[in-house]
Amino acid sequence: MATIESSMGPMPVTSVTLTDDRLVMEIEVMGDPALLEAKVTGKRIEGTWTLGTDRGPFTLTKSGGTESAPKKSRASVPQHG
Repeated sequence: MATIESSMGPMPVTSVTLTDDRLVMEIEVMGDPALLEAKVTGKRIEGTWTLGTDRGPFTLTKSGGTESAPKKSRASVPQHG
């Protein structure tokens, strides 16, 4: 299973759909289902996260490194509670 690494620990990815430049990703945040909907442009993925009744913007950015090395992305998702 794929995960997103965050300051809250790993978040399991349960579904991913990429159609043209539109990304839809379903994840679990501390056991609760969440949705990421975004547009992919160059080195950035920008969109909206939804967790229960909470929503907000997010940005993923590729970090530096060599082309042969795996790329890491950072997401900012507020704590649920």
